Amino acid sequence: MSMKEFSLSWKIVVICVLSSGIAVLVSQAPSLITRVNADNVGSSVTVSNAAPAITVSPAESTESTTTSPTNAGSDVTFTATADDPNNDAYYLILCSTDAVTAGGGTGDAPACNGGTEWCVSTSTTDGTQATCAYTTQNGDSETNNWYGFVCDATSCAASDQGSGNSGSPFYVNHRPSFSAVGDDDPANPGDNVTVSATASDSDTTGSSDTVKLIVCDTSGFSGGACTSSELCSSSLTASDPQCSFAISTPTADNTYSYYPFIIDSHSFASSDAAQGSAVNYTVSNVAPSLSSTTINGASDITLTEGTT
Repeated sequence: MSMKEFSLSWKIVVICVLSSGIAVLVSQAPSLITRVNADNVGSSVTVSNAAPAITVSPAESTESTTTSPTNAGSDVTFTATADDPNNDAYYLILCSTDAVTAGGGTGDAPACNGGTEWCVSTSTTDGTQATCAYTTQNGDSETNNWYGFVCDATSCAASDQGSGNSGSPFYVNHRPSFSAVGDDDPANPGDNVTVSATASDSDTTGSSDTVKLIVCDTSGFSGGACTSSELCSSSLTASDPQCSFAISTPTADNTYSYYPFIIDSHSFASSDAAQGSAVNYTVSNVAPSLSSTTINGASDITLTEGTT
């Protein structure tokens, strides 16, 4: 189209494609717009930002449940995938409340509004999986709600709490308490030494945790078991477990040591001072006893007068 100018004589919306560009004309009355020079019309389109959309819901990569909680000090790792209509990079953020601000964190990262920020991912390429991890603490509650958001630099999608065992909340298992240990020594060879611990566990979510006493012959302990020999172990009990081990015969009278350990019903070990400390016990000196004797091979002895 080669015309350079035109006029509007009635109320209309006109879109003309000219050799020099795109003209978009809106007239509410002929008197408002009468002439447009196409040489002065540019081509410009503004695309608004849109929030990324969650395509794979946030989830705990290792499920944290009432029966299999996360031990305090271990990580809860979260994953999610999002698609951004603008092909922007995005962030995954986990908050303890349902509130977030896009771009409120470091750089373009979002930030939680109030509550606790469990974790936020690094900038993640559109359409790929984002990951972040929270290291659980001794002071954490047993039950911890989370809300997952995906955000670009300026906007966030609505929260998603996942579903099933991998969804909100995550659970934290705390170490059992172990304050003292004692025994009933001294003991004789052939007797038992009974070891008693003052121990308990305050976790109650799902069901109350129980505790177990394990007594080892060395300080080596890993994965809820002695690395050397186990002298004795108790059953799981609500508190104050005890167990007994036998002193073999013969055993020299002396002072010996054992090493007590407490674990909870999830095999999480105590970290208190009594854990794995050397405890001495005494084996007493016992006079020998004559259980039987044989003279002259049980044969008769002939005595002759006047001889020695």
